[in-house]
Amino acid sequence: MDDEMKGAPPLPPQIKNNVQGNMGFFQFLGKTVELYLPRALDVVLASLGGAAAADPPSKKPAPGKDAAAK
Repeated sequence: MDDEMKGAPPLPPQIKNNVQGNMGFFQFLGKTVELYLPRALDVVLASLGGAAAADPPSKKPAPGKDAAAK
């Protein structure tokens, strides 16, 4: 295989630039997905009115407790 590669002509610069551009795009896309995909489920749950699993329960007082404390 090494012998075949030595005899092959070099890649044209246009193909090399095209491949590098595609790789850059896919790296950007992968980093974006890696950043936002873990929180996508939390966004869906929040939009449906649920709480995310990682969110601690809120510590709001019960509706009748403020009036009784005063």
